Amino acid sequence: MSTKTELETKIPPPLLGFVTALLMWLLAQLLPTLSMVSSNLYRVGIVVMLAGFCLDVIGLLQFRTNSTTINPLSPEKASSMVTTGLYKYSRNPMYLGLLIVLSGWALYLGNLASFACLPIFVRLITKFQILPEERILKEKFGAPYEEYLGNVRRWI
Repeated sequence: MSTKTELETKIPPPLLGFVTALLMWLLAQLLPTLSMVSSNLYRVGIVVMLAGFCLDVIGLLQFRTNSTTINPLSPEKASSMVTTGLYKYSRNPMYLGLLIVLSGWALYLGNLASFACLPIFVRLITKFQILPEERILKEKFGAPYEEYLGNVRRWI
């Protein structure tokens, strides 16, 4: 079995999302000159956040339906592969949902500096969560998982 190194699968993705959201808010406060002028931007942001939240919930429910762990800190405990529903289109719809929530938050804040945090979030979640998960699941499920990796994109 593969060993995890550094911070791999040690930071809960929701915590990383929360810290990113906090950083986005902080940047918006520190750089008010980068605010976007629109009276409806915050409404669009709310709708986008709700869409991302729904994606997360659907992804979680699909894991529950397949009786496999939803704990991202222990991918080695996965009891089955989930490859239907949202997982036919994205290998990581829950992380995609979190990214969409953060994108909505950036719109809600209405500050361009907030958007700079999005690629940082993607990089961190990919390096410390997605890649280690993929490595562990390859070892656990073998060829069927390799085929899944070849057929379904990581994000969308």
